[in-house]
Amino acid sequence: MNYVYLIKEELVNIHDAILSESGGDQGIYGGLIDLCVESPQREVYSYEPHKTLLEKAAALMYNVNTLHPFVDGNKRTAYVATNVFLEFNGCTIVATKEEGVEIALEIANGNMDVNDITSWLEEHTREMPTIDL
Repeated sequence: MNYVYLIKEELVNIHDAILSESGGDQGIYGGLIDLCVESPQREVYSYEPHKTLLEKAAALMYNVNTLHPFVDGNKRTAYVATNVFLEFNGCTIVATKEEGVEIALEIANGNMDVNDITSWLEEHTREMPTIDL
């Protein structure tokens, strides 16, 4: 399956929009951003560790949250960027604000790995309806 992936500039734009809306300190650790956007599509010796859309989304959420590519706003950016990635690919996260905060904190506190996030996404992701024009 061919997926549409976030690029570095899109991740930075998402982060900047979040900070503009909810506040936080500016600052970027450039190399870490590259690792984050590459993580869903990474292959190791022709082995693809994240095969499904939700596994790829989980890898993105986990890495933005835990690698801290930004000075501030990593948890918020991880959640929103994951939803944007899913929307690029015809799906969306369906969760309350409280559920979004809870998963972000659980990941940040080391209580969830990529497999756990994938399971959470399986419960909280829906296909977006298509509109014929």
